[in-house]
Amino acid sequence: MPYNRRFHRVAAVATVSAVLLGVAASADAAVRVDYIDAAKFTDAKLSYGFRKVDTFVQKDLDRQFAKLAERYLPAGQNLKVEVLDIDLAGYFRPFGRAGEYVRILDQATWPRIKLRYTLEKDGAVLAQGEEYLIDQNYLTYNYVGSTTDSLRYEKRMLADWFRKRFEAH
Repeated sequence: MPYNRRFHRVAAVATVSAVLLGVAASADAAVRVDYIDAAKFTDAKLSYGFRKVDTFVQKDLDRQFAKLAERYLPAGQNLKVEVLDIDLAGYFRPFGRAGEYVRILDQATWPRIKLRYTLEKDGAVLAQGEEYLIDQNYLTYNYVGSTTDSLRYEKRMLADWFRKRFEAH
C-alpha cells in the first residue's frame, strides 16, 4: 500500500485524541487531593532548586496520586485525600547567597506525610482513616532509573501505602 500522508496525519490525530479522551476519562475524579493549610507544612517555605517546595511538591504528588489511583482503584471507586503535612526526606541547609537550600539525606531524616483519606463507591464509604506515613528505610532501596526524580523517596512511600491500603478493595 503506498504511503498516504493525509491518512497517516488523520490516524495520528485520531490516536492522540483517543489517548487524551482516555486520560480525561480516567481523571474523572478517581482521586481528589487537597492540601490542608499547606503554608504550614514542615518544608513549605523552603526554596529548592529555584522552585518553592510547596508548589512543585504538590503538583508532582498530584500526578503520583493520579497514577496510583489509575493503577489500584477499580472503576467507580473515588478516593479523597487530604494531605495534612509533608516533611520531605532529609533536611535542608542554606546554600549560596540567593537563599536557596540544598537537601541533605541521612538515615535519621526519613520522609513523612500525614494524610486523611476516604474511599467511596456510589456514595457509600468503603474505607477511611488518618495515617502518618513514614519510610525509615528510604535510603536502602535501589532507585534504578529514577535517580533524577527529587521526590523519589516520597513517591515510593506513597506507592507502598497505596498498594497496601487499596489493592484489595
